[in-house]
Amino acid sequence: MWQGIIHYVLYPNPVHNLLKIQKYLQHEEIVQVQIVDMQGQSVQKNIRNMPAGIFLQALSLQSNAERIYQIRSIRSGETNTARFIFRR
Repeated sequence: MWQGIIHYVLYPNPVHNLLKIQKYLQHEEIVQVQIVDMQGQSVQKNIRNMPAGIFLQALSLQSNAERIYQIRSIRSGETNTARFIFRR
């Protein structure tokens, strides 16, 4: 079993306004979610105490430029990343 691992699904991809993140966390933890451009600059950062289980989070990208981004999910010293495209 994958103890404590956070799993997430990003959609839609490409994103047109809201990036939706569906997450599964086996245990309650503090998780940092960052949106990072391809130059490594953080353009959004959220830190939340997330309960165990599945929940949905939506992030607005209206003020961001159209390009490829990465989402980083950081918790307990582990980092998971995924890429997505933002187009208006």
